Amino acid sequence: MRRFFWLIASLMALIFVILLGTGRPARADAPTWQPVGPRHLAQQVVLSPSYHQDQTLFTALPDNVYRSTDAGESWQPAAQMPLPNVLVLSISPAYSVDYTLFALQAWGTDGLLYRSTDAGRTWKPLWRQRHLRFVVISPDYAHDSTVFAAADLLAPGLIWVSHDNGDHWQVLTDQTNLPTLSYISGLAISPAFATDHTLAITGAGDIYLSHDSGYSWQWSGGHGPHTAVAFAPDVATSNTLFAAYRETTPSSLYPRSGVIRSTDNGASWQLASGHLPGWNEPYPQRITFSQDYALDRTLFTILNGASTDGKPRIYRSSDLGSIWQPLPEIAGGSIAIHDIAAVRLRGGAQQLFAAADDGVYRLQIAAPPLCTALLPNGSFESGKASWAVSNSDIPLRIVAAPVYHGQNAALLGILPDEVNREGYSSAWQTITLPANVVSITLQLFLYPLSTESAMAINVPGPAHAAAMPFTVADMSDKQYVLVRNAANNQWLESSYWALENAPAWHWKTYDLTPYAGKAIKLYVGARNDGIGGKTALYVDDISIIACHDAVPATNWLYLPLLWRQTQLISTPTPWPTPTPWPTPSGSYTLSP
Repeated sequence: MRRFFWLIASLMALIFVILLGTGRPARADAPTWQPVGPRHLAQQVVLSPSYHQDQTLFTALPDNVYRSTDAGESWQPAAQMPLPNVLVLSISPAYSVDYTLFALQAWGTDGLLYRSTDAGRTWKPLWRQRHLRFVVISPDYAHDSTVFAAADLLAPGLIWVSHDNGDHWQVLTDQTNLPTLSYISGLAISPAFATDHTLAITGAGDIYLSHDSGYSWQWSGGHGPHTAVAFAPDVATSNTLFAAYRETTPSSLYPRSGVIRSTDNGASWQLASGHLPGWNEPYPQRITFSQDYALDRTLFTILNGASTDGKPRIYRSSDLGSIWQPLPEIAGGSIAIHDIAAVRLRGGAQQLFAAADDGVYRLQIAAPPLCTALLPNGSFESGKASWAVSNSDIPLRIVAAPVYHGQNAALLGILPDEVNREGYSSAWQTITLPANVVSITLQLFLYPLSTESAMAINVPGPAHAAAMPFTVADMSDKQYVLVRNAANNQWLESSYWALENAPAWHWKTYDLTPYAGKAIKLYVGARNDGIGGKTALYVDDISIIACHDAVPATNWLYLPLLWRQTQLISTPTPWPTPTPWPTPSGSYTLSP
């Protein structure tokens, strides 16, 4: 009996060693992208909606569509398509039942649309249209058989719909209904389309929304021009959309590029670009979400563009874009990245796939940091609640205009048409900053006004309190955002210390990580010396975001692969030998 137990114990130890040695991922603190699949330009990478069960994904290469059924370990080509250059590959939300995909190819200025109903083994030509570049499938495709398409430039139409799986198409709208769009850069469909019937489209101009399945469109604004628009997977309850933009002419009010967010179904938009570089190039060109967004709350943006300021890069956020963190570079940051897909693994780690200039890459990385907002009522929607105010005759005032977002903002100081007098106008909160964090970031929007002498306008102030003439009686007008030590009221730094007349909302972000573990007082305000001009400061959407390391990743990704090798999971059936494509006839003649 002892020998039996000894054998069992030895066998379990051997299995444990095999699992550790064979399936161990790269260290969580040093993840790297690994090339998988054919080494060629990859435009897209698409995961099966049932990826956790079938480990299936597709990629679009110039010569063909390829499929993997083992998490990217091996790939098989589809039946040879008649033309190269697949630009768009879309998968049915009911793929595990209908095995349907759509592929859109470029042929000169035309777009050629195909459909496969056998997991990519064979493809049927459907439709040819000038400038056709976008295809999205209804999330309720299993019931409504609906597909939408859009052109990127002015064509006989701009947006089309099919209600019979792509066999027949009708024009929904043309440029007359989208007057500010000179070209289209993004078409998106709401994940709750079955109930809200909502689409979004954007490009060189503004964002437009349709709430009647594309038959009419309403302007939604947003800072542009835009490069992408996307609905959050939980839009039905969160009312949240995202868009990426890149300024063609610097405005000085926003970073040159970034991400904006709406939490009211597109009625208003706010900057959501914390820690994105804000360069002219590279700039955000795509927004995607983790397939398991309900669990990991993760979205991604891809920055591309040749620049001396930076390299193509993928950024990840788990707090609706308040903080973005760069992922490891792919191939040294020397190649363009076109698409990314992600899933959450057991234990919280993420598995990512990226489509790039030289193929598909795979990465396993620890869960994104867990970020928490620390400052209550930073948008002043609850009036002065949570804020202490200075005891002076220039008090903080809650105003309805101008506001950056919501219904309220705070006004500190004296407006140009008010009586000048000496005094401080301050508001502050005491916040305990957590220790052992990845980062702590202060973000806020400021709207500075001053009629003080032009000689003093835009003069930068000292960086730290030790050099501040803050208590000197003859100090000139100032606008400020200050950090003090709550224990002894000692100044730690002046995040913002200026005298500006810039009547517009300006986004500011400051690193408070050096004060982790301390209790601080965050001050915002304006001072007037009672002489000459008058100075004021509007403040809105103040936030302090603390990000912690997430739970370490586990090795669950590799167990299915080991089990496959022992045939506990059956080996996928190979694709059949490709058969020649029929030459499309009639209106589908494939000639340039």
